Amino acid sequence: MIFEILTRTTYYPVTLSDLNKQVAASATEQTAVTSELDSSVLNISNLGDRTIELGVQGQTANETLNQLASNLDELIKRFKF
Repeated sequence: MIFEILTRTTYYPVTLSDLNKQVAASATEQTAVTSELDSSVLNISNLGDRTIELGVQGQTANETLNQLASNLDELIKRFKF
């Protein structure tokens, strides 16, 4: 009986220590994953911003091209007999 009590007394601190190590390892892994997710979200946000910029540039280029086409159409109409 005393041996059993001593065995339990030495077993439980080891078990608690192992559990603490597992919790610490899990926390470290969660921190790494959270950091990676944060980086991914930031990259997605930056890509979204860049897409908006390129869309605005495309719209501006389209408007300029339409204006040039309209001007060219007016010039061509002057040369018709």
